[in-house]
Amino acid sequence: MENKLKKNLEQCEYIAKTVEAYRKGEMYRCPACGEEFIWNFSGYDAAGNTYACPYCKKSFPMKDLQQLSLSDYLMSESILDIEYLLDKYGQFVSIKLLVSACGPSIYIDTDESAVKLYGLCETAAYPLSEETVNELNEFYGDALNNLPASPVSNKKYVYLITLDWATEDDKGFEFDICATPEKAFELFHKRIDQEMNPQFSWVGEEVFAEDGGVKEGYILDALEDDTFATASRWCVSDDDTGRFSDIYLRRVLLQ
Repeated sequence: MENKLKKNLEQCEYIAKTVEAYRKGEMYRCPACGEEFIWNFSGYDAAGNTYACPYCKKSFPMKDLQQLSLSDYLMSESILDIEYLLDKYGQFVSIKLLVSACGPSIYIDTDESAVKLYGLCETAAYPLSEETVNELNEFYGDALNNLPASPVSNKKYVYLITLDWATEDDKGFEFDICATPEKAFELFHKRIDQEMNPQFSWVGEEVFAEDGGVKEGYILDALEDDTFATASRWCVSDDDTGRFSDIYLRRVLLQ
């Protein structure tokens, strides 16, 4: 039992220190293997101003390493779900980000200023710095505090457009948050147009025939619902290689 408690605390500590590293500009991406790592002096060669990636072990000039920011982390697939806490006036208070759902759930909770783990009979927490909590709240809070309420129900919604994609050698996750359904559908269609552009994506280059039909070997799953009774989706997949581009538009009620 003691070992499990220690492991849970270590998980929270690792996530907290990773988030802090993104905020401080201490997180980098290797130009060769694409892995992300926290910078430390053990990999740095001052004589040549180079750094050795802890994963692929290759050394690169510091200028070739991609420095990452907190927003890079928040816009990545590391964020599995977002929960907003609002006051009685509908104004933003804090954010709760789900970052692990395998086994115990782990959240970044700015209301508690900590990374917190919840299991059936277990909990753990590791504190976040005030600077990191403030930047997290600023990232999510500024736009939300200016959202218009529905004139009928006085409920507040945001419209979330996500792009989840994978190729044979890379993958990614991108999202946009809009205040109005009109802007959301505009971005939804823009995302689709980009995927259908041969200069932008493999989808536009390979999937569609001249008549607009889908070529054999590919699958298109498309649904558009402007009532938001269900999510709108446009997804192209290639089962032979595992490639896909999956675009979703959904309405999210802020509670």
